Amino acid sequence: MSSGPQSGPRPNGPALVPNAQVQPLTAYFEQLAGGQRWALYPGVMTIGRQDTCDIHLDLPEVHERRLISSLHAFLHCDAQHVRLFDGTPGGRPSLNGTYVNRQRVFAEGYELREGDLITLAASNPADPRPDAPGVVSFRFHRS
Repeated sequence: MSSGPQSGPRPNGPALVPNAQVQPLTAYFEQLAGGQRWALYPGVMTIGRQDTCDIHLDLPEVHERRLISSLHAFLHCDAQHVRLFDGTPGGRPSLNGTYVNRQRVFAEGYELREGDLITLAASNPADPRPDAPGVVSFRFHRS
């Protein structure tokens, strides 16, 4: 388990200039199972099974069950705000939904606040369980 938000290269995002050093925001996602952390960066960040996603969910159970879409959700991030959207930046929704604090994220997105529980996918949308097999859940934190 890491002691702080991880930062590293960010291959996607409209705000990047080649060879520019982009500093992470003082915000991160922490996975509930295992405690892995992902630093959040300014611009658009993608989340999903696809290896080009900024938050790449390369977990055997995620790939096996396929509840989480290849490009499942995305974030719009800046220094003051992090807004979560379901689906692709082009407007295609995920198959099994994105939830914050057990409530579905709709087209207008959701402005994240400290401690919010984000759950990707639900086998039962009426009861999106963060601990269900094949589902990934995070806590949003500002450091």
